[in-house]
Amino acid sequence: MMKLVLASLLFAGCYKANIWLKSPSQPTMPSPAVHGDFEWSLFNVYQLSSPVDLATPCAGDPVGIHEQVSALGAAFNIVLSYFVPLLGTMNTTVLCARDGAAIAVPRPNGG
Repeated sequence: MMKLVLASLLFAGCYKANIWLKSPSQPTMPSPAVHGDFEWSLFNVYQLSSPVDLATPCAGDPVGIHEQVSALGAAFNIVLSYFVPLLGTMNTTVLCARDGAAIAVPRPNGG
């Protein structure tokens, strides 16, 4: 069991996905408003968390969305897969164009 936990934490950052909304012809930067937020999903397909607001995290239009499983997310997924195997977590970051600087927007939950 300990080997499984260590292997899961070791490979936790291996799942990464970039979803490009525009051609990444310019350098990007993470938005401070939506950076590493936890997203809950059912079967890792159906999103249970509120949708990511793409209108406010960047001064201009967002360039893309970066999703990955962090070490903490992997630990949650290990525990959830034992007790509630239908739930999973991902971390979401909105990518802004570097020339359309990201704006600091307070999060709705006060964070």
